[in-house]
Amino acid sequence: MVLLDANIFLRYLVAPNTPELERQHQASTCLFEALAADTTAASVSEAVLAEVFFVLTSPKTYDITPPDAVSMVRPLLTLRGLKVVNREQIDLALDLLSPHPALGFDDCVLAARSVLTKYPVCSFDHHFDRLEGLRRVEPDDQPLAA
Repeated sequence: MVLLDANIFLRYLVAPNTPELERQHQASTCLFEALAADTTAASVSEAVLAEVFFVLTSPKTYDITPPDAVSMVRPLLTLRGLKVVNREQIDLALDLLSPHPALGFDDCVLAARSVLTKYPVCSFDHHFDRLEGLRRVEPDDQPLAA
């Protein structure tokens, strides 16, 4: 079992433009093929996926739309050899991100956790109010549940 870093996903998903990036792309491709064949095992965390989505969708790097980023990443998360930490939460976050791209992946993960646990999100961000099945509170709302 290995723990995947964001750059493994990024080198696989984004076309290389230097010889070193081409080498990394080929190595990442071999790894994802082995994960698909279930001949190796790896794990990916929420934090790593947040970085992947941040880099893919940032206007300063690749400027890919969140729905397109979901379409690129989601198939990789279904590979037999890949363990996704908190898979149900990540799957729901991806489901939320496509129709609500302005939220960003990190807020979609928080929203998914809220929906799954029934705990409210404590935030000043009103965009959470648009999500069905989620309740947003602010710190000065009384009483906050213990």
